[in-house]
Amino acid sequence: MVIKRNIQAQIESNLFKGRVIVLYGARRTGKSTLAKSILEKYGDTGRYLNCESLVNKQALETTNIEKLKAFLGNYKLVVLDEAQTIDRIGHILKLLVDTYPQIQIIATGSSSFDLANQTGEPLVGRSRTFTLYPLSLSEIKQQYDLFFIESKLENMLRFGSMPSVFNTSQEDAMEELDHIITSYLYKDILAFEKLKKSNIIQDLLKA
Repeated sequence: MVIKRNIQAQIESNLFKGRVIVLYGARRTGKSTLAKSILEKYGDTGRYLNCESLVNKQALETTNIEKLKAFLGNYKLVVLDEAQTIDRIGHILKLLVDTYPQIQIIATGSSSFDLANQTGEPLVGRSRTFTLYPLSLSEIKQQYDLFFIESKLENMLRFGSMPSVFNTSQEDAMEELDHIITSYLYKDILAFEKLKKSNIIQDLLKA
């Protein structure tokens, strides 16, 4: 069951005002799901692009505005998921919003430090930023009653409320969190400032 996020209404109220929507958040907090939920309302006029895809990455890494427009097409709303993987993404988004303000772009980024560094200065006055956190109690209460929440409280205190962890068994929650730590957390930490020596990070965490 998909739980509607409170932040969705705030994002939708800021669409089509000549600004890029930048959505920050840790991996697995539901950014892609949220972006796709917003896209559903626009049908064939919306487009989702995973920027970790090599094809999309290569097509977007250009400051040739005609090539960018040809690739994006005539869509009304475009989601650039994991936008921090695109080199000079801030400058590219600035070009798009200045040249084609009628196209609403939502750029999401798990590596928030990296995306913030790349988009901060170029998008001054041209963006609205939002941060998606794990599920809140107010969001959970929209779908479940207080008795259910109380029965899950111990697990929530132990494992948190990531959408992929909430309402799962203890074994599944531990496995998912371990996967997030090993596959995602290290990936983002090592990507930040282009760190190469993973053993230094591991020693720091141990200390």
